[in-house]
Order: sequence, then C-alpha cells, then structure tokens
Amino acid sequence: MVRLVEVDDAPAAVKPTKGVRLVPVEDDVSAAGNPAGENSFLTNALAGFGGGLQDLMLGVRQRMAGLGASMENAIGGQTGINKALGIPTAASVRENLQKEVDYKRQLDAPLKETVGGKVGGIASRMAPAILAGFLPGGQGLAGSILSGGALGAAEPTSGDESAGINALGGAVGGGVGYGVAQGASALLQRALAKQAAAQQLNSVRDATAETARAAGYTIPPTQTNPTMMNRALEGLAGKLTTGQQASIKNQAVTNRTIANALGLDPAKPITKVALEDLRSQAGQAYDAVSSIGAVTPGPTYTKALDDIVKPFQRAAQSFPNAKANPIIAEIETLRTPQFDAASAVAKIRELRADADKAYAGADKDLGKALRAGANALEDALDAQMQKMPNASGLLQDFRGARQLIAKTYTVEKALNDSTGNVAARKLASQLARGKPLSGDIKSVAQFAQAFPKAFDEVTSSMPGVSPLDFYGAGGLSAITGNPMAMATVAARPAVRSAILSGPYQKMMGKPTYTPAMIQQLMGSAAGREILRASGIVIGSQAEQ
Repeated sequence: MVRLVEVDDAPAAVKPTKGVRLVPVEDDVSAAGNPAGENSFLTNALAGFGGGLQDLMLGVRQRMAGLGASMENAIGGQTGINKALGIPTAASVRENLQKEVDYKRQLDAPLKETVGGKVGGIASRMAPAILAGFLPGGQGLAGSILSGGALGAAEPTSGDESAGINALGGAVGGGVGYGVAQGASALLQRALAKQAAAQQLNSVRDATAETARAAGYTIPPTQTNPTMMNRALEGLAGKLTTGQQASIKNQAVTNRTIANALGLDPAKPITKVALEDLRSQAGQAYDAVSSIGAVTPGPTYTKALDDIVKPFQRAAQSFPNAKANPIIAEIETLRTPQFDAASAVAKIRELRADADKAYAGADKDLGKALRAGANALEDALDAQMQKMPNASGLLQDFRGARQLIAKTYTVEKALNDSTGNVAARKLASQLARGKPLSGDIKSVAQFAQAFPKAFDEVTSSMPGVSPLDFYGAGGLSAITGNPMAMATVAARPAVRSAILSGPYQKMMGKPTYTPAMIQQLMGSAAGREILRASGIVIGSQAEQ
C-alpha cells in the first residue's frame, strides 16, 4: 500500500529532491495484491502510457544526476556556494532517484502484467520514437540511429543495468528498424510492379470472364481468381464436380444465347429440323436476288475457285497417270464468263444440298469444297448488286440471309440433336480453326476457349450428394464417435452451391491485383514509420 506524501514528510532514506513523490509505507508493496487486474483495458492502457512517460523522465533525471555526480568527483566535491545554499549533493540526488526508480518498478509490476498496461507501456516508447521522425532528417538512417540512442539513454536503469547498453541497443535498433522499413517499401514496390504485370498479362482473360458473367455464365472461382481461399473451398467442394455443376448451369445459358442469336424461341429446344426451317426462310431473300439478271464475275471469283482446287491439283502434279480428283471437275463446272442470277441461286442451293450429303457421308473434303463453291457464287452476286443502283435494300436482305444460313451451319456442327444442347466447346473448336464466327455465337465460343472446364457437355446425371460425401462424413463420425457428424454429408454440396452462386462469383471471382493487406500496410509511409520506431523501441530496452 502506498500514499502520497510531501517532501518534508518523506523518510530521509527516500526523501526526493523536490515536489511530491510516492513513498511506500510497507516494505513489500506486492502484498497489496493486483488492483490493476480489476480495471478495464483502456484504464490500464492509459495508466501504462502515463507511467511509461514518467519512466522516461525519471531516466533523463538519472542521467543528469549521474553527470552531475561525475562533475563533482572531478572537482573534488560540491562547490562552496552549493554547500552554503544547502543544495543536496549530486550523489545523494542520484541515490534518491535510484530508490524512486526501484520503488516505481515494484509498484508498476502488477500493471505491467495486464494486457492494457503492456500496450500502454509500448505506446509510451513508440510516441517519442515516432515524433523524432518529424525532426529534420529524423526518418533517415542517421536520424534513426541518433533518436534510438537517445531513447535508449533515457530508459531508467536499476541494479547492474547499463544506460550505455540501452543507448547502444537503441542506436542499433534504429538502424535495423530503418533497414526493415526500407525493405518493406521495396517489397511493396516490387509486389505492385508484379501485380501490374499480371493484370496486363491477364487483361484479355479477365475481360472475357467479366463478359461471360454478365451474360449469365458461371465460372469456378479458381479459374479466374486462384486465391488460397478459393482453392481451399473448391477443393472441399470437389474440383471435378464443381466444374461439372458449372457446366450444367452454363449449358442452359448457351442454349438460350444461341437460340436468341438465330431468332429461335429460347423456350424450345434447338433441332436440325428447326435449323433447316431457318435456312428455308432465309432462302426467300435469294429468290428476290434471282431477278437481277446477268452477272459477270470478276477476278475475285476466279481466284476463289482456284483456291478451292489448288490443294487437289498439287497432289496430282507429280502423278500424271493418277485418277483426277472429282472435286476438281465439280468446281471447274462453275467457271464461266457470265451467268444468270436465277441459275446461280439454283446452283447455290444445289451445292449446299450436295455439301450436306457429303458431310453426312463423312466426305468432309467434298462437303467443304462444295460450300466454298456456293460461297464464291454468293460473293459474285453480292459484288454485282453493289454496282446496281437502288439495290441497297436487296443487298442488305441478301447479306442478312447469308449470315443467318452460315450461323445455322455453324450451330448444326455443334448441336447434339439427341439432347437439343449446343456444345460450346465445339463452337470454340470451330473458332480455333478459323471459322468466321460473329456476335453472340462468337462470344460463346470465346468463353469456352478461355474456360473449357466450365463448358463441358454433361450428359450423365449429377447427384446432389456423391458417395465420397458419405465416406467423408462416415469417417468423421467414426473418428469422433459422434453420429451427428453424419450431418456434414451436406457440407460439400453446400460449399459447391455457395461458390457457384452469383454473390460469391461477384465478390471472389474477380482478381484484385493488389498486394496483401499486411504488405500494403508495412510498405506504406505510416507502416515504414512504425517499423522504424519499433526497431528503436526494441533496441532501446536491451537491458530489460
């Protein structure tokens, strides 16, 4: 137990030099218990902070008294004036200060055992270390070393503790803290540069993912943002099953998107019959073109036919006795200096029908050549209408019909007619081979190219809970001896559903390209100052 006493009331052995001081009434102040343990965190933190500042002031007075005692020894004792004025000797002042430091440590011991007291004590050292950084050159290496040494020298000492070691430790800590702060800044800059490079490298993929999500598609989060959390959750949910579940959800979006692109009812399945009907309807625009009369094809038409037969002619160049490829003869029938538009329209329909038969008979070379011949005729008709006055409407309708027919063939190649599903990955394969896709059909192909695992065509049923879920839950139940653990059988499906949900996709599916929060904090100006000051504080208390 302690009480505040006036200087004149204090026992002579511990009588301070001036002012009011805490003087122990009992020899063992710890006998009073730990009243600080009943205080709030904030109360103890404030007390620790104030007590820490008092410690520093005591330490400064200790150093000054020590310096005064050294000067007295050097001159052989007190001056006559000091003796006449009754001023205590520097040695007695130092002795009384030492007792005050010792008593204060004993009294503060219970407070320093609390979390709040420790936090307040650290803050009381950090404050002057940080304030020193605002002095000219204070945040540099030299300033950190000097302020660290000064703070170390200001630490009160007791027993065989050395103020010199504290000062040296503070100086070293200041230098180390400065180095760590600069290192954290360099690491942050390096991380920012790395993230900027990654963002630029992934910009196309990220834009594709953003567009895909806007279109209603779902992508497993590890494919767009492979963070530790996403990998852990997807691993728990089952990577393969998660991809399959995403593919099932995406199939409905693909079917709807393709139907809209073709002008079909998205509520009805896409079938070959529906595609053939579309081609028949589009053919009406060709009937209108039949009336434009004679067409004189130009060099572009001749070159198109040459390009079709060139591969087959090259194969026969060194083999004059070989039987000519029938494809060459079929395409050569299209060479003419002039043809009637109505005949060309009929020929186009004939070529496309024969191409369909060739593809159905697995003769892809013939089918491809016949369609290319039909395209050459269509290009010639297009070029002729461009020269004709007042044919802009006719030309526009013709081009629209051509594009729609081309789309139906593209979709038909990717269509599973037994399910009514359009395989997005087959569209992606056509795009990769140079097929000139456009609009939403091209977008679907690009999505499947970028994230193929989310666009598989799943034809088997997908159980909500797999045998693996039961095995895992059963094993946990056996290990823990708790049958309630079987309830975790629903954990994996729940996680799977969560990471494929819209809110999670929006929140965690998009990469941020920013360094970790702790790295940003430590590399910031405030963080660097905290690191520098921390080195000073740690080093300055080397003896403690």
